Amino acid sequence: MAEKKSAKETNGKDSTKETKTRTAKTKADSRAKTEPKAKKEPAAKMTAKPAAKSKQRTKSRAKAKPKMNLKVIALGGLDEIGKNMTVLEYGDDIIIIDAEREYGDLVRALRGIVLEISPNSRHHINPLEIARGYGMGENPVALKSELLMSICEQQMGEGQLGAFHKSIIDRCTASVYHDFIKSGGKARQPILSDWRNEIKRQPEREAQELALASELFVEGSLNMFAHETNVDIDSRIIVFDLYEMGDQLKPTALNVTMETIQNRVATNRLAGKYTWVFVDEVYVRPEAA
Repeated sequence: MAEKKSAKETNGKDSTKETKTRTAKTKADSRAKTEPKAKKEPAAKMTAKPAAKSKQRTKSRAKAKPKMNLKVIALGGLDEIGKNMTVLEYGDDIIIIDAEREYGDLVRALRGIVLEISPNSRHHINPLEIARGYGMGENPVALKSELLMSICEQQMGEGQLGAFHKSIIDRCTASVYHDFIKSGGKARQPILSDWRNEIKRQPEREAQELALASELFVEGSLNMFAHETNVDIDSRIIVFDLYEMGDQLKPTALNVTMETIQNRVATNRLAGKYTWVFVDEVYVRPEAA
């Protein structure tokens, strides 16, 4: 009887527990039906915060960029000097080719550089210099070879530079740049006297003709281009004064000037900077246009 009673009590307790569990489950199901389900956030909201941070970083970088003020420089008003010419300066470089010596005082007042290109000048410019970025996408040595062909033809006379002369010029130009190119631009850059010495070592008769034609502007009285550059050409404002160049050498001087400007333009292009070139009295040297 005792065992039966114990079993009965146990069954009663289990039944009570089962009843309580069933009741709790019913209440939970009821709450689940009556409470609204939580909405899942769309994927766009998950990425909203990172996108906002990216936008904030971009905005802060934009604020850090320095502002560049526009400057207006009027070059006119005195006699024939710079009549109707105005320079707009906006963080760029300004280069003026001055055939009649009219801008020197103005540029000095603006703390620029005046390069006097003449036989009596102490200023020297090396036309064989290759600046970083010069001839981008092209062969810089081939461009220098073309420059030397042009200079030699100006000295020898139009139509006097033949195919043999051009081949010798090209060969010798490549030879004098060999060490500079091989060193990646770290070796010394050649000058015109190096090039002429290489010309003189060639066995062809045409080579001796080239050596004789180039003597005047390499070793003669007009040798201002046969030296290493000794002036600061990194100034924001530069004037090339060609006033004292005679008719015989003025085309060569203009060639060298344009080559120097091309070097500057190449350097500025890599730096993301514009170069403004003004040719005053262009009718004096129309080929500069």
